[in-house]
Order: sequence, then C-alpha cells, then structure tokens
Amino acid sequence: MSGAYKGVQYCQVPIHALLANSESYDGKAVATFGYLLHEGGPRDVIGPAVDALRRIDFIGCVDVDRRGATYEDSTAGLAAGVYFVMIQGKYTEGAVNGACVGSFSEVYISRISKVLEDD
Repeated sequence: MSGAYKGVQYCQVPIHALLANSESYDGKAVATFGYLLHEGGPRDVIGPAVDALRRIDFIGCVDVDRRGATYEDSTAGLAAGVYFVMIQGKYTEGAVNGACVGSFSEVYISRISKVLEDD
C-alpha cells in the first residue's frame, strides 16, 4: 500500500519492519501505522504497542518530531494520551536519546484515533 502527500510518494512500512530494518529506510519518506504517545512538547514517540509505550520500552519505538507537523483533521494540538495514527514523514536512522530507533521529521499525521486506556 502506498500513497502520496505533497507530491511525494510514500511507501507504507509496518512499524515492526521499520524497527527491525531501520537502516533500510534511512533518509526515505515512509508511512507507518502505530501508537503515538503524546505527553506535551514538540516530540512524541510511536511504537507497535500501547503497553510498550507506557513501560517506556523505547527499544521498540521511533521518535516523532512534531515541529511543523500537519494533521489530516487540521488539529494543531492533541490532548495528552495515546493515539492510533498513521505517520508520514522522512525517517532518519540512528539512536535518539540512546533509546528510540530513529526518528521521523516533516510529519503528516492522519487517521487519528484516541486509545481509551484502563486506569
């Protein structure tokens, strides 16, 4: 599955494949579905499972730089929480803060759905 945003073709990559083969996607524009942990500030984290994000299991996540992000629903601000989203952006391989496997920049966030969590 693929799509285009702002004239750039994106290849959709499962987040598990991106995490396992991050160097293969280095410098490329990709799209992936996953769970986004938003706690405020200009950076978030996307990963394949909600519980991993809440455990701060950052070995299985990608940093998301939301500075300059655009949203499908024109929502500039998200309340704190976990969201199921599709992220499109430029992937850069490498450890971020010694934890996340790479980062997304120039992101477009779509298909935003807040995850209801048990307390």
